[in-house]
Amino acid sequence: MKVQAAVHKAFDLKFQLTQRVDSHKDRKHTSRQQCTREDLDHHGAISAPPDAEIKLTIVSEPYPPSHASLQTLTKINLSDLSLEAHHYGSFLLLRTFGHSTDVSKIQTFMPVEDETGDVDRIAILNFGLVSWPERYLPAGVVLAIKEPFYSSVSEDLAMALCVYHPSDIIFLEIDHSLFPSAWQSSAQPKLAMKWKFEGNQALKEKDYIKAGHCYTKVRLASQQSTSQTPPRFWGQDPKHAKRFYRAGRAAYALGDYRSAEQMFQKVLVVVPGDADGQRELDCTKSRILEATKGVFDLTKMAKKFSDTADYHSEQASYLDGTTVRGSRFGSKGLFATKDIAVGAIILCERAFTVSNTPDDSHELSVIINPTNNVGMHGSLAAIWIDAVRKSFHNPSSSLKLLDLYDGTARSVQSESTSEATSDHQSLPLIIDGMPVIDVFRLQNIIEQNGFGFEADKDRARLDVQKVVKVDSPGVWVQAARMNHSCLSKSSRGFIGNFIIVRATKSIRRGEEITTMYCPVDGDFDKLKQRLGTAGFACSCKLCEAENEYGDGRSSLMFKVSQFLGAHPLKHIIPTAAKNELHVGYLDEALDLEKRLKQSYPLDLFATKIPMTKKFIEMLPTMGMAGIHEWLMFAHSCSPQRALDYANFVLLDHDYRVLIDRTRGIKLDRTNCILSMKAVLAMQYIEHFYAQTKNETVAASARALAEEMHTTYNGSMGSYSGLEK
Repeated sequence: MKVQAAVHKAFDLKFQLTQRVDSHKDRKHTSRQQCTREDLDHHGAISAPPDAEIKLTIVSEPYPPSHASLQTLTKINLSDLSLEAHHYGSFLLLRTFGHSTDVSKIQTFMPVEDETGDVDRIAILNFGLVSWPERYLPAGVVLAIKEPFYSSVSEDLAMALCVYHPSDIIFLEIDHSLFPSAWQSSAQPKLAMKWKFEGNQALKEKDYIKAGHCYTKVRLASQQSTSQTPPRFWGQDPKHAKRFYRAGRAAYALGDYRSAEQMFQKVLVVVPGDADGQRELDCTKSRILEATKGVFDLTKMAKKFSDTADYHSEQASYLDGTTVRGSRFGSKGLFATKDIAVGAIILCERAFTVSNTPDDSHELSVIINPTNNVGMHGSLAAIWIDAVRKSFHNPSSSLKLLDLYDGTARSVQSESTSEATSDHQSLPLIIDGMPVIDVFRLQNIIEQNGFGFEADKDRARLDVQKVVKVDSPGVWVQAARMNHSCLSKSSRGFIGNFIIVRATKSIRRGEEITTMYCPVDGDFDKLKQRLGTAGFACSCKLCEAENEYGDGRSSLMFKVSQFLGAHPLKHIIPTAAKNELHVGYLDEALDLEKRLKQSYPLDLFATKIPMTKKFIEMLPTMGMAGIHEWLMFAHSCSPQRALDYANFVLLDHDYRVLIDRTRGIKLDRTNCILSMKAVLAMQYIEHFYAQTKNETVAASARALAEEMHTTYNGSMGSYSGLEK
């Protein structure tokens, strides 16, 4: 259990660091006694570079980014620092030397010196810095650190300058007014050709953010070298078609399809008939059609994902059927802008950030989130890095993400008093040409608003599988606006990093679109606890009934889970088909069914029409669905009895089946909850009526099973009928 041991070790170190912060607060910085310049130059910035399989990153405390302009701050030196203190109103001017050390996939250490010759080290989180997108730092880079924080950090518990927010560090070019004259002789400006080479390499590696940064530097360097002569318009020279092409690819990757379309059209103006330009233009037009009309080839998308195991789809997001505004839940919610039929697509959205399951590499990083003391590793850390990087390099794309709930009371208040739509949102604060992004708040937003989807378990490290559920996490910003309801109106499915949300009930224009944060499986106590952890309390009709019932059924649901685990369907189905099912198993299942039924009193979970046996309204009894599904397959040799249990499964989901032998099936979905158990039950109804030669009802059941499967999973995907 290496991961568990690493997490425990990280928490121990976090505790020690916190104690050091408290005991060293505001003590004066003294010269380094243990590490001289020679030590740092020879050994690097950390006394014992970790070579363990599991690498730790511990942040002692969260703090906000600097909101001050560099020009308003006062320069200090390393000798002016106090321990465990934020030096507000000040900045450090430093130069790197020696070599950098990656202590984890997220943190880099580097030796630095100031103008007086004093040395120390900096610890930087690898979020992709605006002027130096690489993960490592070379020697000789001059940088300014705004309002520096000098703190205990890393496994050796030594001190370092901590730089966690990307906007708190500025990499100075040689022509910057603050660049020390004494360091200019050793500084070499990077030529346009070098920037172009690095940009091309980044483009090949699909690092479009870095590529865009490098090509911007190419233009600036080219302008400086040709400042004495008028620049030639790119479009007059065919060689510049490559620049248009690269700019188009970068815009395409960032989801700016209109700009990408313009760039690829320019390619074709410069080089008519260019095959690459035409291909990219056609792809871009397909993305625009998806975004504006919601036209997708989901089958092709699913096949590509299945064939390549690539989680990153290219398709554009379709969000035109929804809008965000104030909700009765006290924050913002997602609302329909048009009528949406059952099974229809509500939205299709590409993840703002998503990461695959940790692969079976020999190295794993563990991070302790300082704001909530939650351990993160693998893909959880990866999406944090990716979200900060995207927000920092493309602030306009992060507007809706940064507006999401971050788990604090202030966030709720901000949401309730802000404008209802995103049209009035403003860009993140820009200081010294850089957006100010609070990386700790962003991590809280990810934790509060992320979804997990089933990952390729074969790729996961075995020790990771034993500790955590093997899911790939991601954040879909528009979908995250859906509030929870146990009786929700939508179901979400995934194709790679693409979420498809469909309607489980008819939705009228202006209605709020809800979803289930947690599965409703009958264990109401567990559901309340999980929702409470997310800071949410559900007040739907089902929860009102469960609260009024009050007795709970957690212990009974535990027994049901034990029974179903001991007698799984994969073993019961072939046995029942041979009519060899052990009678004791059946008796135990029937006893559990009886006890479960007693936990759903009709006076709470159904509304009767007075003086009749008919019901006006029923509520789902999801706790019974598992045992009814088991009994449906256990009675496979008694088709009529199995059909009864198929109907019971659907009733548990509050799908009331109305069968007309000449017209087919009609469903009442008033309070329905959709799951794959309901799909299987409908498939059995199809199977039964196909066997009894009533093709009208069988065809109707088949169509409903396919619709329910598609709604639940987002697409038909790997749909297969019930084995005969």
